[in-house]
Amino acid sequence: MTRKANRYAGLNAAQKNDFLKLTPAEWKSYFGNASQRTLRKTYGQLCQRNGSEWGRVKALFVEALIAKQSKVGSSHGQEINQCRN
Repeated sequence: MTRKANRYAGLNAAQKNDFLKLTPAEWKSYFGNASQRTLRKTYGQLCQRNGSEWGRVKALFVEALIAKQSKVGSSHGQEINQCRN
């Protein structure tokens, strides 16, 4: 798979309604590494999908999003503390 194909693999899978294109570990990695724009597009596609399989993919999306937000939040907290010192 090319680099570009890897970058949009999850989005393409969601658009084609083919959750089996990626393993759960690959979905998790994809959500962790995708850009904000790609995540928004993928989220829009995931909202259109039903079924328990897509429910698991959505859960991985939420998990990765929370991890990204906590990472950003902790880095902002460090910057604020540095400014106060």
